[in-house]
Amino acid sequence: MTIISIGASALLGILAVFLVRSMINNAETSGAAQDTAQTVQTVPIVVAAREIGFGDALKANQLKLVPWPEDSVPKGAFTSLEPFKENNKTWRSALVRMAKNEPVLAFKVSGEGQRQSLSLQIGVNMRAFAIRTNQASGVGGFVLPGDSVDVVLVRKLGGEVTRTDKRVSDLIVQNVRVLGVDQNADATSEKTRVAKTVTVEVSARDAQRLALAADLGDLSLTLRRAGSEATTQARQVTIADLRGSSVSHRVRRVAKVRHKAYPTTAQVAVIRPKKREMVRVLRAPDHQYNHEGAKAFARLEDNLDGGLQP
Repeated sequence: MTIISIGASALLGILAVFLVRSMINNAETSGAAQDTAQTVQTVPIVVAAREIGFGDALKANQLKLVPWPEDSVPKGAFTSLEPFKENNKTWRSALVRMAKNEPVLAFKVSGEGQRQSLSLQIGVNMRAFAIRTNQASGVGGFVLPGDSVDVVLVRKLGGEVTRTDKRVSDLIVQNVRVLGVDQNADATSEKTRVAKTVTVEVSARDAQRLALAADLGDLSLTLRRAGSEATTQARQVTIADLRGSSVSHRVRRVAKVRHKAYPTTAQVAVIRPKKREMVRVLRAPDHQYNHEGAKAFARLEDNLDGGLQP
């Protein structure tokens, strides 16, 4: 009985230790959770309750409030649904596509009562300029809103088109943002299409240059790599650049004339007191036509006699 009593006492003691340790751990976990809840302050912000498309009216039933850590609230976030409630049957419009649970920020929506408009996407002191395009000049329809392009002008110099017509190509503007393709201004659109017009964002000065360039010749777009902001030194390209330098072409023609092969001998007339005869003499190479060569030819002329054969 003594052994049984001792074993039971030991077992109860071990169980008591485990129970006490479990209670301590639970208390520590609960205290940590309470401390965390007390230290993290949240505020309600407006997010999309479902996916919202570009140009959709933002109504209160399409949005919801969710708690957000106060120290990480995005700039321009709305903290109430009041701005999105119906006001004389007008709502704000989405300027970009928004996913479900995405925060609704001020730059993503139009002003109260404003319809979705391209003018809301133009930067400060910038202008929107439309360029007429086709399948070739519009990069095959692969230009989308939000892309960056360069604009190239091809124009004719002089009057009527002739066989000697001179055409040049100039780079007018570089790294300009595409605002819209035809009537599509959705920067998140993915469907490509061959457009008749492409609208770009440029400064007032560049808008004037593009208008003048469009009147002088044909404008074409070149699509830039996404994220590329580097610009190149603009240089006019002419037809001569398509076949090489015109200067080197003229040099080759001159060189060809200078290296024309001439006969190595020549006939001269020798007049004597009683008869006149033709004799053949050696022609000096081109590089020997100098002062010394002239003297040598004079000596050769003095030594001519009847022994030379025609």
